[in-house]
Amino acid sequence: GGRTMELKNSQIRRIVLGEHQGLRKRLDEIEAGLKSLTPDHPEPLAQVRVLFRALLEAFVRHVEHEEALLKPILLDLQAWEPARLEKMEKEHREQRAQVAALLELDPLVPVATWVAEIRDFSNRLRADMAEEEEDFLDPDVLRDDAIAVDPFSG
Repeated sequence: GGRTMELKNSQIRRIVLGEHQGLRKRLDEIEAGLKSLTPDHPEPLAQVRVLFRALLEAFVRHVEHEEALLKPILLDLQAWEPARLEKMEKEHREQRAQVAALLELDPLVPVATWVAEIRDFSNRLRADMAEEEEDFLDPDVLRDDAIAVDPFSG
């Protein structure tokens, strides 16, 4: 309908996986920055915070994107698996709340607090993405043949 482009499930899967790759790359940079932090060498924290804020913004866009892409598919699957959509929405609600809290984190809190918060979010995000990839991005969930009619067109 309208201007929305019809995407194949395999394309959606590639898009979401690609975004996950991008987020993981950001996490790698942030974690590398955290590793270089020492009590007498706190300068990298400023850079890490910049990267972290950019990660949070990219993450929020990703969540919105993911919902736009996956919701229609999960709604189709809802007949036999309503829990999937609920799970994604619940997870995204929690993640948004967490991001909001992190964006409000006072820059003046102790370095150790920042580091702990960033690490915690980082670990959780990695775990969530891995779980999502198993749950929603499994090729068996996002099969093209659910919609494809002509077996010879692919």
